[in-house]
Amino acid sequence: TPCHGRCPVYSLRVLSDGRATLAVGRFCDEAFGRSLSQGRHTAQVDVGVWGLVADEALAMGFDTLAARYDDPRVMDLPSTTLTIHDRSVMNRYGGPNLNELYTRIERLVGRMDWQATAEDAR
Repeated sequence: TPCHGRCPVYSLRVLSDGRATLAVGRFCDEAFGRSLSQGRHTAQVDVGVWGLVADEALAMGFDTLAARYDDPRVMDLPSTTLTIHDRSVMNRYGGPNLNELYTRIERLVGRMDWQATAEDAR
């Protein structure tokens, strides 16, 4: 979820067959290291590379984390929900520092060959 500042807003889904979808919201240029138009995009990705990301997350103990880290009394913080192999972790406040993992994912997104979907092509 977004913050009141310049937090990137996007949703990424990578399937086991390599199909990927990306919904780009605001402030994503810096996170991805490139500009992508807002809207939905699709790509075919290297499953092996994304498998390495999943392996890295599991090595960090992702599968042992709680499902939710939050405190609703704290305002103006973005949340990140990451799902790997059917395990979801929502991290907004008081959770583990997964910034290296998030940055790795965002940099991979920036290197992918995204195509705007027909309804979002400009």
